[in-house]
Amino acid sequence: MRAAAIPALKAALVVFLGAAALPRLLPAQIPDSTPPPDRAETDTLLPQPPTIGVEAPPPVVDTVIIDNRNIFDEEQAKQNFLFRLANALHITTRPYVIRREVLFKPGQLIDSLQIAETERNLRARRLFTEVTIDTVRRDNRLAAVVRTRDGWTTVPRISFSAASDGTVTATLGVTDRNLLGTGNYGRAWFVKGVDRTGVVLQTALDRLGGSPLTLGGGVFLLSDGTSGNWTTGVPYRAYSDGYAAIYNGEAADQRVLQYAAGNAALDTVEYQRRAFINRVNGGIALVSEPREFLRVGGTAEVRNEIYILRTDTALAIPDTVTGTFGGYVGYSRADFDLVQYVNGFGQEDVNLSRSLHLSLKVAPEAFGWESTGVGPRLDLSAGTRLGAGFVRGWAVANALFNSAGLDSGRVVFGATMAARPDANSRHVTLISARGGVLENPPPGGEFDLGFNVPPRGFPPHAFVGTRSVSGTLEHRWYAWDGLFRVLNVGLAAFIDYGGAWYAGQPSRFGGNVGAGLRLGTGVSTGIGRTARIDVAYLFGDGVGERVGSRWSFSIGPSFVF
Repeated sequence: MRAAAIPALKAALVVFLGAAALPRLLPAQIPDSTPPPDRAETDTLLPQPPTIGVEAPPPVVDTVIIDNRNIFDEEQAKQNFLFRLANALHITTRPYVIRREVLFKPGQLIDSLQIAETERNLRARRLFTEVTIDTVRRDNRLAAVVRTRDGWTTVPRISFSAASDGTVTATLGVTDRNLLGTGNYGRAWFVKGVDRTGVVLQTALDRLGGSPLTLGGGVFLLSDGTSGNWTTGVPYRAYSDGYAAIYNGEAADQRVLQYAAGNAALDTVEYQRRAFINRVNGGIALVSEPREFLRVGGTAEVRNEIYILRTDTALAIPDTVTGTFGGYVGYSRADFDLVQYVNGFGQEDVNLSRSLHLSLKVAPEAFGWESTGVGPRLDLSAGTRLGAGFVRGWAVANALFNSAGLDSGRVVFGATMAARPDANSRHVTLISARGGVLENPPPGGEFDLGFNVPPRGFPPHAFVGTRSVSGTLEHRWYAWDGLFRVLNVGLAAFIDYGGAWYAGQPSRFGGNVGAGLRLGTGVSTGIGRTARIDVAYLFGDGVGERVGSRWSFSIGPSFVF
């Protein structure tokens, strides 16, 4: 029964995605600029083109060789004392951290799809500046050589951002994504935010004790409350994984601000949120291949959460415990593109996969709800190559219906197009648009634009509401790598325009046009390490008494589209 149902379910999903009109999907390939393996160590590269009419069997790998290198090679270190010091202070990633991400083992078949996904998974760990995998045959035996170069993952965090109304945010602390070379993550920050200050402590331990288990959590000790979260279990790490099981939770006693922004004032309503939430979810893969997966699973949640007006916190508030359960089905067909000089100076894997996720939760009256409800959800994403660039989009729609009709819901969407002259160009033009509609969101769940959310030149909470549309046009030129042997420098010009408002209110929009610098280093890991320094001129309905000058100066992380 199960074997017969799988093809039908898979076919229905493929038809829904319009697979008949899709182009041929290929995994990310090693770019032409990647140096070939040393021919002195290589006899034959695999796979070889099969003879016409003869299907060549997939090769079997005899051994996996891990070749991990420090941040700078010996020649670079000889030329610079700082490079030698960095190599000496840095603990190189342990070989077992790399080996356990490899999707093929000695004695197993190996193909280009597994190689491409292994490279993606290693880059996604944000430990390395370079990742390549070559196949080498010697004495009729096949070896897979995994070559990586470490990045600098222990990062002191000393940063600040300044808004046009004088608001300043700052962070002081340290983050390490590769504690003692183990691939584990730790963060300790002091944060001065827009509305609160405090200490943030987070950690993530992956593949605990060599098992598939992950363990992580965080504590947020803030000036207006405390919160924490935790997670443990076995997640899906690759398309070919057969199962997943996760338990996570959250606890909070914190202030939540709900904003209503106008030109002259920023009105706020203060709530106290008290929460203790526990969730479990798991699933199995009916199809688990390097090219695609089809997964089904279930989820359950027990939630004790309440929002209280701060003026009412002295009153007796009864605890409210609710529960939900449900199931899901998800399908994805892999399509990734390896690009450089798009969202940063380094390489990134752009996800162009066609993916569909359908889920349904049930909220029974017997589980604490006022009336029985159902909550459907749909997640869609897709992309395609556009010459040397790409275009991709996504959409999420979910709702909760009960006997009274629609209780709450949202529809949010976005799309990004990247245009480049050619694959090696340092110029890229990015167009990004996003928007959505919310119905009865929880306090603090409204759209909130401005400052570190474009339009970037406006002060925090400049545009808030349950309706939102915004867009960005930005041209980036990643001009110089290795300036003073370390610093990467780029230039950008941009236009932002957008707004948010509540239902029943007039729409409010504002924009800015400006230019700035993009800064990074050659030893950074991940595209999120590019900084921006922008100057912008503000225009539109949102420019009012709160904004002050129409000129703004902002510093912060570069936007990732």
